[in-house]
Amino acid sequence: MQEKYQQLADIVRLWGKYESETSSPDIGDFGRWLAASHLSKSGEPAEPSSTQPPTTDTLPLSQLPQISDVYDQSDPLHIPIEAVIFALIRRLYRFSSIYAKKALAEFELGSNEDYVYLLTLFYDVREPRKSELIEAHLSEFSSGIEIIKRLMKMGLVEEFDDIEDRRSKRVRITQKGREVMYRSMSSLKDILVTLFTGMRRTEKEQLAKLMMTIDERHTAVLDVIKEGDLKDILSALKQEVYKREVMT
Repeated sequence: MQEKYQQLADIVRLWGKYESETSSPDIGDFGRWLAASHLSKSGEPAEPSSTQPPTTDTLPLSQLPQISDVYDQSDPLHIPIEAVIFALIRRLYRFSSIYAKKALAEFELGSNEDYVYLLTLFYDVREPRKSELIEAHLSEFSSGIEIIKRLMKMGLVEEFDDIEDRRSKRVRITQKGREVMYRSMSSLKDILVTLFTGMRRTEKEQLAKLMMTIDERHTAVLDVIKEGDLKDILSALKQEVYKREVMT
């Protein structure tokens, strides 16, 4: 566990060095800077090699990295760009959680997840089954049920029989739940503005497009994600990438 935290610290340290060397820091450029700067054992960048190994962006499908290939075991200070992206996404999620907790405190919901479930029901006119709502948020079933129970206890959500399947229950937002959503809209806007402040419209569109592409790939293999191991998931993702490349 300590080694993982050390890797994150290394990323932050390298970002600080990169930021001091450029007037316009950029995540994409940071990745290229890392690729071009092989770290010596002392931790200082060595002279860039004239021939750099291909990145995952340029590799053909058959040569995409395996799970065991992501980290260079021979060079513990080498930070792959995938690790940088992972660390930044995780931090962005934490920032969003902090902002949401502050902005939504007055509504006394059990957690940020409670609000996200309620928000989904506010916009979803299909009145989904409980299982569908839980799957939509990639929650553990037991955790999702607890969230729904809390919302029902507060009178924000109600359940009713599924006409198509009497064994299932559907859920919908109540009038009280809608009133909470209407009152919280300005707070939701504050969260989003705070999270993405300073970004141009075109940058937001580019980010959304990239994130949607990643999300679509993983959503397409959701059945494998539920039942398979990590190697099965990677194999399914490779097939999905190949299928989309062929279609385009």
